[in-house]
Amino acid sequence: MVHKGSRDHFLAARALFKRGNLAGVVTDIRAPKSAGLAAILSRSRFSVLKRWAAAKADDIPDSYLLSIGWSAIGVRSTAWLMAKLGWAYKGFEISDAMFARAVARRDWPAHEIVFAYSYAALELIEAEKKKGILTVLNQIDPGPGDEDLVQAEERRWPEYVLRPYRLPQGYVDRVKREWKLADIIVVNSEWSRDRIAAAGAEAGKIKVVPLAYERDHGTTGPRDYGTGSGPVAPSLTSNLPPPPSGPLKVLWVGNVNVRKGIQYVVEAARMLDHQPVEFIVAGEIGVPRKVIDSSPGNIQWLGPLPRPEAQRLYEDAGVFVLPTLSDGFAMSQLEALANGVPVIVTANCGRVVEDGKSGFVVSHGDVDALASVIRRFIYDRSLSSRMSEECRKRATDFTLDAYGSRLMEIVDSHVQIRKVEFSRA
Repeated sequence: MVHKGSRDHFLAARALFKRGNLAGVVTDIRAPKSAGLAAILSRSRFSVLKRWAAAKADDIPDSYLLSIGWSAIGVRSTAWLMAKLGWAYKGFEISDAMFARAVARRDWPAHEIVFAYSYAALELIEAEKKKGILTVLNQIDPGPGDEDLVQAEERRWPEYVLRPYRLPQGYVDRVKREWKLADIIVVNSEWSRDRIAAAGAEAGKIKVVPLAYERDHGTTGPRDYGTGSGPVAPSLTSNLPPPPSGPLKVLWVGNVNVRKGIQYVVEAARMLDHQPVEFIVAGEIGVPRKVIDSSPGNIQWLGPLPRPEAQRLYEDAGVFVLPTLSDGFAMSQLEALANGVPVIVTANCGRVVEDGKSGFVVSHGDVDALASVIRRFIYDRSLSSRMSEECRKRATDFTLDAYGSRLMEIVDSHVQIRKVEFSRA
Protein backbone atom coordinates (compact mmCIF):
# COMPACT_ATOMS: atom_id res chain seq x y z
CA MET A 1 0.00 0.00 0.00
CA VAL A 2 1.54 3.31 -1.10
CA HIS A 3 0.16 6.83 -0.75
CA LYS A 4 1.07 10.33 0.35
CA GLY A 5 -0.18 11.45 3.75
CA SER A 6 -2.93 9.50 5.51
CA ARG A 7 -5.17 9.05 2.48
CA ASP A 8 -8.79 8.48 3.64
CA HIS A 9 -7.34 7.99 7.12
CA PHE A 10 -5.52 4.83 5.95
CA LEU A 11 -8.83 3.29 4.93
CA ALA A 12 -7.46 0.77 2.43
CA ALA A 13 -4.52 -0.17 4.64
CA ARG A 14 -6.80 -0.70 7.65
CA ALA A 15 -9.18 -2.84 5.62
CA LEU A 16 -6.36 -5.01 4.26
CA PHE A 17 -4.64 -5.32 7.65
CA LYS A 18 -7.90 -6.47 9.21
CA ARG A 19 -8.13 -9.20 6.57
CA GLY A 20 -4.48 -10.20 6.96
CA ASN A 21 -3.55 -8.95 3.46
CA LEU A 22 -1.30 -5.99 4.36
CA ALA A 23 2.48 -6.28 4.01
CA GLY A 24 3.03 -2.61 4.84
CA VAL A 25 1.91 0.92 4.02
CA VAL A 26 4.42 3.41 2.65
CA THR A 27 3.81 7.14 2.97
CA ASP A 28 5.82 10.33 2.91
CA ILE A 29 5.09 11.29 6.50
CA ARG A 30 3.99 9.30 9.52
CA ALA A 31 3.02 10.56 12.95
CA PRO A 32 5.86 10.83 15.48
CA LYS A 33 6.03 7.97 17.96
CA SER A 34 6.11 10.45 20.84
CA ALA A 35 2.53 11.09 21.97
CA GLY A 36 3.61 14.41 23.48
CA LEU A 37 5.11 15.68 20.23
CA ALA A 38 2.05 14.49 18.29
CA ALA A 39 -0.21 16.42 20.68
CA ILE A 40 1.85 19.58 20.20
CA LEU A 41 1.76 19.25 16.41
CA SER A 42 -2.00 18.65 16.40
CA ARG A 43 -2.52 22.03 18.10
CA SER A 44 -0.38 23.90 15.61
CA ARG A 45 -1.95 26.55 13.39
CA PHE A 46 -0.04 25.09 10.42
CA SER A 47 -2.07 22.51 8.51
CA VAL A 48 1.03 20.57 7.41
CA LEU A 49 1.98 19.96 11.05
CA LYS A 50 -1.56 18.89 11.89
CA ARG A 51 -1.48 16.41 9.01
CA TRP A 52 1.85 15.10 10.26
CA ALA A 53 0.37 14.46 13.71
CA ALA A 54 -2.64 12.68 12.18
CA ALA A 55 -0.64 10.38 9.89
CA LYS A 56 -1.29 7.18 11.82
CA ALA A 57 -4.05 4.65 12.39
CA ASP A 58 -4.62 3.16 15.84
CA ASP A 59 -5.54 -0.24 14.42
CA ILE A 60 -2.36 -0.62 12.31
CA PRO A 61 0.83 -1.47 14.27
CA ASP A 62 3.69 1.01 13.91
CA SER A 63 5.82 -1.71 12.34
CA TYR A 64 3.55 -1.67 9.29
CA LEU A 65 3.79 2.10 8.80
CA LEU A 66 6.80 2.95 6.63
CA SER A 67 8.00 6.27 5.26
CA ILE A 68 10.40 7.55 2.63
CA GLY A 69 12.40 9.36 5.32
CA TRP A 70 14.12 12.65 4.60
CA SER A 71 12.91 12.61 1.01
CA ALA A 72 9.53 13.66 2.39
CA ILE A 73 10.89 17.15 3.11
CA GLY A 74 11.52 17.74 -0.58
CA VAL A 75 8.15 16.30 -1.53
CA ARG A 76 6.20 18.46 0.90
CA SER A 77 8.19 21.66 0.49
CA THR A 78 7.95 21.51 -3.31
CA ALA A 79 4.17 21.17 -3.22
CA TRP A 80 3.88 23.98 -0.64
CA LEU A 81 6.13 26.40 -2.51
CA MET A 82 4.46 25.82 -5.88
CA ALA A 83 1.02 26.34 -4.34
CA LYS A 84 2.18 29.62 -2.82
CA LEU A 85 3.33 30.74 -6.26
CA GLY A 86 -0.09 29.92 -7.70
CA TRP A 87 0.97 26.75 -9.52
CA ALA A 88 -0.65 24.14 -7.30
CA TYR A 89 -1.22 21.45 -9.92
CA LYS A 90 2.26 21.87 -11.36
CA GLY A 91 3.49 21.45 -7.80
CA PHE A 92 1.46 18.25 -7.49
CA GLU A 93 2.95 16.99 -10.73
CA ILE A 94 6.52 17.55 -9.55
CA SER A 95 6.10 16.45 -5.93
CA ASP A 96 4.08 13.36 -6.89
CA ALA A 97 6.88 12.27 -9.21
CA MET A 98 9.44 12.89 -6.46
CA PHE A 99 7.42 10.71 -4.08
CA ALA A 100 6.91 7.86 -6.58
CA ARG A 101 10.62 7.82 -7.46
CA ALA A 102 11.58 7.78 -3.77
CA VAL A 103 9.34 4.78 -3.18
CA ALA A 104 10.48 2.95 -6.34
CA ARG A 105 14.19 3.08 -5.50
CA ARG A 106 13.86 1.50 -2.04
CA ASP A 107 13.38 -2.07 -0.88
CA TRP A 108 10.17 -2.79 1.00
CA PRO A 109 8.66 -5.89 2.67
CA ALA A 110 8.01 -8.81 0.35
CA HIS A 111 4.72 -8.44 -1.53
CA GLU A 112 2.83 -9.76 -4.55
CA ILE A 113 0.58 -6.75 -5.15
CA VAL A 114 1.14 -3.01 -4.94
CA PHE A 115 -1.80 -0.71 -4.31
CA ALA A 116 -0.98 2.94 -5.09
CA TYR A 117 -2.87 6.18 -5.65
CA SER A 118 -3.22 8.20 -8.83
CA TYR A 119 -0.78 10.95 -9.81
CA ALA A 120 1.83 9.70 -7.29
CA ALA A 121 2.29 6.18 -8.67
CA LEU A 122 3.78 6.24 -12.17
CA GLU A 123 7.46 5.52 -11.46
CA LEU A 124 6.51 2.94 -8.84
CA ILE A 125 4.17 1.09 -11.22
CA GLU A 126 6.88 1.05 -13.88
CA ALA A 127 9.35 -0.48 -11.43
CA GLU A 128 6.91 -3.00 -9.94
CA LYS A 129 5.72 -4.31 -13.31
CA LYS A 130 9.30 -5.18 -14.22
CA LYS A 131 9.29 -7.46 -11.16
CA GLY A 132 6.03 -9.12 -12.17
CA ILE A 133 4.08 -7.48 -9.34
CA LEU A 134 0.33 -6.97 -9.81
CA THR A 135 -0.35 -3.22 -9.85
CA VAL A 136 -3.58 -1.66 -8.56
CA LEU A 137 -4.14 2.06 -9.07
CA ASN A 138 -6.73 3.89 -6.99
CA GLN A 139 -8.00 6.86 -9.01
CA ILE A 140 -8.73 9.42 -6.31
CA ASP A 141 -10.99 11.69 -8.37
CA PRO A 142 -12.80 11.85 -11.73
CA GLY A 143 -9.47 12.86 -13.29
CA PRO A 144 -9.06 15.15 -16.28
CA GLY A 145 -12.43 13.94 -17.55
CA ASP A 146 -14.20 16.67 -15.59
CA GLU A 147 -11.93 19.58 -16.54
CA ASP A 148 -14.31 20.86 -19.24
CA LEU A 149 -17.24 20.66 -16.83
CA VAL A 150 -15.51 22.69 -14.14
CA GLN A 151 -14.14 25.25 -16.59
CA ALA A 152 -17.62 25.80 -18.05
CA GLU A 153 -18.86 26.43 -14.53
CA GLU A 154 -16.08 28.94 -13.94
CA ARG A 155 -17.13 30.83 -17.05
CA ARG A 156 -20.70 30.87 -15.76
CA TRP A 157 -19.68 32.10 -12.29
CA PRO A 158 -16.41 34.07 -12.78
CA GLU A 159 -16.91 36.03 -9.56
CA TYR A 160 -16.49 32.79 -7.57
CA VAL A 161 -13.16 31.83 -9.14
CA LEU A 162 -10.13 32.32 -6.93
CA ARG A 163 -7.75 30.06 -8.86
CA PRO A 164 -8.89 28.82 -12.29
CA TYR A 165 -9.04 25.06 -12.66
CA ARG A 166 -6.37 24.33 -15.25
CA LEU A 167 -4.52 21.02 -15.29
CA PRO A 168 -0.95 21.16 -16.68
CA GLN A 169 -0.50 18.85 -19.64
CA GLY A 170 2.24 17.00 -17.81
CA TYR A 171 -0.14 16.30 -14.94
CA VAL A 172 -2.76 14.90 -17.35
CA ASP A 173 -0.20 12.87 -19.30
CA ARG A 174 1.12 11.42 -16.07
CA VAL A 175 -2.22 10.00 -14.90
CA LYS A 176 -3.02 8.66 -18.37
CA ARG A 177 0.26 6.74 -18.36
CA GLU A 178 -0.68 5.34 -14.95
CA TRP A 179 -4.02 4.18 -16.36
CA LYS A 180 -2.28 2.48 -19.27
CA LEU A 181 0.27 0.64 -17.12
CA ALA A 182 -1.87 -0.39 -14.13
CA ASP A 183 -3.40 -3.86 -14.15
CA ILE A 184 -6.48 -2.69 -12.22
CA ILE A 185 -7.92 0.80 -11.78
CA VAL A 186 -10.07 1.24 -8.69
CA VAL A 187 -12.49 4.16 -8.50
CA ASN A 188 -14.90 4.97 -5.69
CA SER A 189 -17.99 5.86 -7.72
CA GLU A 190 -19.73 5.19 -11.00
CA TRP A 191 -19.33 8.89 -11.75
CA SER A 192 -15.53 8.59 -11.63
CA ARG A 193 -15.65 5.39 -13.68
CA ASP A 194 -17.59 7.07 -16.45
CA ARG A 195 -15.47 10.24 -16.45
CA ILE A 196 -12.08 8.54 -16.64
CA ALA A 197 -13.34 6.08 -19.26
CA ALA A 198 -14.42 9.06 -21.36
CA ALA A 199 -10.95 10.55 -20.84
CA GLY A 200 -9.19 7.46 -22.17
CA ALA A 201 -8.90 4.87 -19.38
CA GLU A 202 -9.54 1.29 -20.50
CA ALA A 203 -13.09 0.53 -19.36
CA GLY A 204 -12.40 -3.14 -18.67
CA LYS A 205 -9.76 -2.27 -16.08
CA ILE A 206 -12.00 0.02 -14.04
CA LYS A 207 -13.65 -1.36 -10.90
CA VAL A 208 -15.92 0.53 -8.48
CA VAL A 209 -15.23 0.20 -4.75
CA PRO A 210 -17.19 2.69 -2.61
CA LEU A 211 -15.36 4.17 0.37
CA ALA A 212 -16.22 3.31 3.97
CA TYR A 213 -16.97 5.30 7.09
CA GLU A 214 -16.80 3.99 10.63
CA ARG A 215 -17.18 6.44 13.42
CA ASP A 216 -13.99 5.77 15.39
CA HIS A 217 -11.77 6.33 12.35
CA GLY A 218 -13.37 9.07 10.31
CA THR A 219 -12.51 12.66 9.73
CA THR A 220 -14.87 14.38 12.09
CA GLY A 221 -15.60 12.55 15.29
CA PRO A 222 -15.83 9.39 17.38
CA ARG A 223 -16.94 6.11 15.85
CA ASP A 224 -17.94 2.68 17.07
CA TYR A 225 -15.12 0.48 15.82
CA GLY A 226 -13.60 -2.83 16.86
CA THR A 227 -16.68 -5.04 16.75
CA GLY A 228 -16.04 -6.06 13.16
CA SER A 229 -19.49 -4.95 12.07
CA GLY A 230 -19.12 -1.21 11.63
CA PRO A 231 -21.36 1.42 13.18
CA VAL A 232 -24.48 0.09 14.87
CA ALA A 233 -27.78 1.43 13.59
CA PRO A 234 -30.24 2.57 16.26
CA SER A 235 -33.39 0.52 16.76
CA LEU A 236 -36.14 1.31 14.27
CA THR A 237 -38.54 1.47 17.20
CA SER A 238 -36.59 4.12 19.11
CA ASN A 239 -38.31 7.42 19.77
CA LEU A 240 -37.56 10.18 17.33
CA PRO A 241 -36.41 13.48 18.82
CA PRO A 242 -38.87 16.37 18.60
CA PRO A 243 -38.30 18.77 15.70
CA PRO A 244 -35.90 21.55 16.73
CA SER A 245 -37.07 25.06 17.36
CA GLY A 246 -35.50 28.10 15.75
CA PRO A 247 -34.14 28.38 12.23
CA LEU A 248 -33.23 25.34 10.16
CA LYS A 249 -29.45 24.88 10.09
CA VAL A 250 -28.12 23.92 6.68
CA LEU A 251 -24.55 22.62 6.86
CA TRP A 252 -21.67 22.54 4.41
CA VAL A 253 -18.39 20.84 5.41
CA GLY A 254 -15.54 20.62 2.92
CA ASN A 255 -13.47 22.68 0.53
CA VAL A 256 -15.31 25.84 -0.47
CA ASN A 257 -14.97 26.25 -4.23
CA VAL A 258 -16.77 26.24 -7.57
CA ARG A 259 -16.16 22.55 -8.19
CA LYS A 260 -17.99 21.66 -4.98
CA GLY A 261 -20.89 23.95 -5.93
CA ILE A 262 -20.62 26.65 -3.28
CA GLN A 263 -22.13 29.15 -5.75
CA TYR A 264 -25.45 27.30 -5.61
CA VAL A 265 -25.49 27.30 -1.83
CA VAL A 266 -24.94 31.06 -1.77
CA GLU A 267 -27.65 31.66 -4.35
CA ALA A 268 -30.07 29.35 -2.55
CA ALA A 269 -29.36 31.25 0.67
CA ARG A 270 -30.11 34.48 -1.15
CA MET A 271 -33.43 33.10 -2.39
CA LEU A 272 -34.31 32.04 1.18
CA ASP A 273 -32.97 35.14 2.91
CA HIS A 274 -36.26 35.95 4.67
CA GLN A 275 -37.00 32.37 5.72
CA PRO A 276 -36.13 30.82 9.14
CA VAL A 277 -32.91 29.21 7.89
CA GLU A 278 -29.18 29.56 8.60
CA PHE A 279 -26.39 28.30 6.36
CA ILE A 280 -23.16 27.21 8.09
CA VAL A 281 -20.15 26.85 5.78
CA ALA A 282 -17.07 25.15 7.25
CA GLY A 283 -13.95 24.36 5.25
CA GLU A 284 -10.93 25.77 3.46
CA ILE A 285 -12.06 28.91 1.61
CA GLY A 286 -11.33 28.75 -2.12
CA VAL A 287 -13.40 31.70 -3.35
CA PRO A 288 -12.54 35.44 -3.48
CA ARG A 289 -13.16 37.53 -0.38
CA LYS A 290 -15.77 39.58 -2.23
CA VAL A 291 -18.01 36.50 -2.41
CA ILE A 292 -18.09 36.31 1.37
CA ASP A 293 -18.51 40.06 1.80
CA SER A 294 -21.46 40.20 -0.60
CA SER A 295 -23.18 37.01 0.58
CA PRO A 296 -26.57 37.20 2.33
CA GLY A 297 -26.66 37.57 6.09
CA ASN A 298 -28.02 34.08 6.67
CA ILE A 299 -24.62 32.50 5.88
CA GLN A 300 -21.89 31.94 8.48
CA TRP A 301 -18.44 31.41 7.00
CA LEU A 302 -16.41 29.48 9.59
CA GLY A 303 -13.34 28.48 7.59
CA PRO A 304 -11.45 25.25 8.41
CA LEU A 305 -12.24 23.72 11.80
CA PRO A 306 -10.70 21.07 14.08
CA ARG A 307 -12.49 17.72 14.00
CA PRO A 308 -14.30 18.06 17.37
CA GLU A 309 -15.80 21.38 16.29
CA ALA A 310 -16.89 19.96 12.95
CA GLN A 311 -18.55 17.08 14.78
CA ARG A 312 -20.63 19.51 16.82
CA LEU A 313 -21.82 21.11 13.60
CA TYR A 314 -23.18 17.77 12.41
CA GLU A 315 -24.97 17.31 15.71
CA ASP A 316 -26.77 20.66 15.35
CA ALA A 317 -27.54 20.46 11.62
CA GLY A 318 -30.99 19.88 10.14
CA VAL A 319 -29.73 19.09 6.65
CA PHE A 320 -26.39 18.77 4.85
CA VAL A 321 -25.79 20.20 1.37
CA LEU A 322 -23.41 18.92 -1.29
CA PRO A 323 -24.37 20.38 -4.70
CA THR A 324 -21.08 19.17 -6.20
CA LEU A 325 -20.28 19.35 -9.90
CA SER A 326 -17.80 16.50 -9.71
CA ASP A 327 -16.51 14.35 -6.86
CA GLY A 328 -14.73 11.02 -6.69
CA PHE A 329 -16.97 9.99 -3.79
CA ALA A 330 -17.43 12.78 -1.18
CA MET A 331 -16.83 11.23 2.23
CA SER A 332 -18.66 14.14 3.86
CA GLN A 333 -22.02 12.71 2.77
CA LEU A 334 -21.28 9.52 4.71
CA GLU A 335 -20.21 11.52 7.75
CA ALA A 336 -23.48 13.44 7.67
CA LEU A 337 -25.58 10.29 7.29
CA ALA A 338 -23.75 8.53 10.13
CA ASN A 339 -24.70 11.50 12.30
CA GLY A 340 -28.34 11.16 11.28
CA VAL A 341 -28.33 14.26 9.04
CA PRO A 342 -30.22 14.08 5.71
CA VAL A 343 -28.12 15.04 2.67
CA ILE A 344 -29.03 17.06 -0.42
CA VAL A 345 -26.60 15.94 -3.11
CA THR A 346 -26.16 15.66 -6.86
CA ALA A 347 -25.59 12.46 -8.80
CA ASN A 348 -22.04 13.56 -9.67
CA CYS A 349 -20.36 11.64 -6.84
CA GLY A 350 -20.76 8.31 -5.04
CA ARG A 351 -24.22 6.74 -4.99
CA VAL A 352 -24.82 7.04 -1.27
CA VAL A 353 -28.01 9.04 -0.68
CA GLU A 354 -31.29 7.23 -1.36
CA ASP A 355 -33.56 9.87 -2.85
CA GLY A 356 -36.52 10.56 -0.58
CA LYS A 357 -35.25 8.27 2.22
CA SER A 358 -31.89 9.55 3.50
CA GLY A 359 -32.00 12.84 1.64
CA PHE A 360 -32.63 14.13 -1.85
CA VAL A 361 -30.71 14.00 -5.14
CA VAL A 362 -30.97 17.17 -7.27
CA SER A 363 -29.57 18.02 -10.67
CA HIS A 364 -26.20 19.72 -10.56
CA GLY A 365 -26.33 23.39 -11.43
CA ASP A 366 -30.04 23.73 -10.52
CA VAL A 367 -30.26 26.35 -7.78
CA ASP A 368 -34.07 26.38 -7.92
CA ALA A 369 -34.20 22.66 -7.16
CA LEU A 370 -31.71 23.07 -4.30
CA ALA A 371 -33.67 25.94 -2.76
CA SER A 372 -36.94 24.05 -3.20
CA VAL A 373 -35.69 21.01 -1.27
CA ILE A 374 -34.27 23.17 1.51
CA ARG A 375 -37.64 24.92 1.68
CA ARG A 376 -39.28 21.52 2.32
CA PHE A 377 -37.12 21.09 5.40
CA ILE A 378 -37.95 24.63 6.55
CA TYR A 379 -41.72 24.15 6.37
CA ASP A 380 -41.74 20.54 7.56
CA ARG A 381 -39.50 20.73 10.61
CA SER A 382 -40.05 17.06 11.45
CA LEU A 383 -38.69 15.91 8.07
CA SER A 384 -35.10 15.79 9.34
CA SER A 385 -36.17 13.75 12.36
CA ARG A 386 -38.18 11.32 10.27
CA MET A 387 -35.24 10.74 7.93
CA SER A 388 -32.63 10.52 10.67
CA GLU A 389 -32.82 6.77 11.28
CA GLU A 390 -32.78 5.99 7.56
CA CYS A 391 -29.64 8.11 7.33
CA ARG A 392 -27.86 6.16 10.05
CA LYS A 393 -29.08 2.89 8.62
CA ARG A 394 -27.78 3.80 5.16
CA ALA A 395 -24.35 4.71 6.58
CA THR A 396 -23.97 1.15 7.88
CA ASP A 397 -23.87 -0.12 4.29
CA PHE A 398 -20.41 1.45 3.89
CA THR A 399 -18.25 -0.45 6.36
CA LEU A 400 -14.56 -1.30 6.50
CA ASP A 401 -15.39 -4.98 6.04
CA ALA A 402 -17.48 -4.28 2.94
CA TYR A 403 -14.70 -2.15 1.46
CA GLY A 404 -11.99 -4.76 2.13
CA SER A 405 -14.10 -7.63 0.81
CA ARG A 406 -14.92 -5.84 -2.43
CA LEU A 407 -11.30 -4.82 -2.97
CA MET A 408 -9.90 -8.31 -2.44
CA GLU A 409 -12.66 -9.87 -4.53
CA ILE A 410 -11.48 -7.74 -7.47
CA VAL A 411 -7.82 -8.53 -6.86
CA ASP A 412 -8.40 -12.27 -6.41
CA SER A 413 -10.45 -12.40 -9.61
CA HIS A 414 -7.64 -10.74 -11.55
CA VAL A 415 -5.05 -13.08 -10.03
CA GLN A 416 -7.09 -16.09 -11.19
CA ILE A 417 -7.32 -14.66 -14.70
CA ARG A 418 -3.55 -14.17 -14.78
CA LYS A 419 -3.00 -17.76 -13.65
CA VAL A 420 -5.23 -19.07 -16.44
CA GLU A 421 -3.47 -16.91 -19.03
CA PHE A 422 -0.06 -18.07 -17.76
CA SER A 423 -1.05 -21.75 -17.90
CA ARG A 424 -2.31 -21.35 -21.48
CA ALA A 425 0.92 -19.68 -22.51
